[in-house]
Amino acid sequence: MPNPSKQNRKTDMPDSVWHSARPQNFLLETPLVAPRKGALQKLIRRMRMSPAQRTADIASSPDRVVMKDHIAPEAARRGGNILFVGVRAYTVEYPSQFEAFGGVCWTMDIDPSAAVFGVNGRHRTGCITKVDALFPGIEFTTIVLSGVLGFGVNRFSHQLRALETCASALEPGGMLVLGWNDRRVHSSLLEEAPSRWFDFRTFGSLPPRIWMKQHDHNFAFLERRKDES
Repeated sequence: MPNPSKQNRKTDMPDSVWHSARPQNFLLETPLVAPRKGALQKLIRRMRMSPAQRTADIASSPDRVVMKDHIAPEAARRGGNILFVGVRAYTVEYPSQFEAFGGVCWTMDIDPSAAVFGVNGRHRTGCITKVDALFPGIEFTTIVLSGVLGFGVNRFSHQLRALETCASALEPGGMLVLGWNDRRVHSSLLEEAPSRWFDFRTFGSLPPRIWMKQHDHNFAFLERRKDES
């Protein structure tokens, strides 16, 4: 007869084979990011433009078109408090679009000089990793966080912290609209964040994950779990 103890030793997985903590990788904790696809060509082209032309050029990019035609209308339909993170000249029309059906839009940016592009009286200056402290007592129905991770919030631990604070600032069932660049955000971020605080969901007519064709910008739509505190 086979020895049961030997069978157990063969089938039992020793503790040394797996662990529940993310391996430490110093490359994830550097502020360095890979250049975007076609970044140099785009920079040279826009250097020849006037400020107004650059603003119009950015506003016409595929991700911005999706923002205007699909994301903003759905966020507006959901109403409530809406937080838009990262304001510039090409985003000044977003708040009125978000508020089309009675919602209230708030804005924030880490750059103090960007406040002029935010919502007067409802803008905060600070980092997304501190959103819960910057908007005390406010629960958001929707948070739109696009073009921030990898463009200032570069370290993996800071990016994860940003998603954690967004989860804490959202009402149960609230939605995080996350836009990011694959070259600037570690792919495992979109595995780890849902495993902790979110579930992937459709957003209006948009599926849970979308990638811009011939563009390196992506979107994910994440619902804060209702049982999260």
